[in-house]
Amino acid sequence: NIGGSTLGGIVIGASPDTITLDTDMVCDSLTVSSGDVLVTDGYEIDSAGAITIHGTLNAASGTDGNSTINSAGDWTIDAAATFISTNSTVIFDGTAAQSITSNSKAYSTIEVRNVDAVVTFTDAFTTANFTIDSDNYAGTVEVDFKESLTYIITGTLTLDGASGEEITLDSQDGVTRFTLDVQGGDQYVDYV
Repeated sequence: NIGGSTLGGIVIGASPDTITLDTDMVCDSLTVSSGDVLVTDGYEIDSAGAITIHGTLNAASGTDGNSTINSAGDWTIDAAATFISTNSTVIFDGTAAQSITSNSKAYSTIEVRNVDAVVTFTDAFTTANFTIDSDNYAGTVEVDFKESLTYIITGTLTLDGASGEEITLDSQDGVTRFTLDVQGGDQYVDYV
């Protein structure tokens, strides 16, 4: 959001190039190309569409504190990509179905706020904190996890639904189990 304007589809792609934010960024979509680096420096990213990382997204805390990245579209981190998530929060807040591909990358905090459609985690991840707080949003939340995989949460698990705003967790195939392995933090689970 530079001068109050929403940027269109952003591609970080001069290869090799490093771009460091010095303000919050609002865009239609974001792609970080292979060989390129985007450093949030603690600033926020709010994408109305997909975020695709082929290169490096460094979302570690910086000049502006801890970064929050809002993605209203699909989220893809390639296997060869680098995601530095120190103290950052990634929020999936779309209004249509969202597909999340992490390629086993680690997160600091994942939050799901999409109350209009299913958010699907297509592969395993590790995160310090995982939050769905539909009690604060009008609507229900459904999150699907790839069957037979283990999703590791090393910190706090918060699944806070409410009457009429229940949270549904399911496997992609609707039959085979998945595992949320909460390894050490608090667990708050209500209306799931």
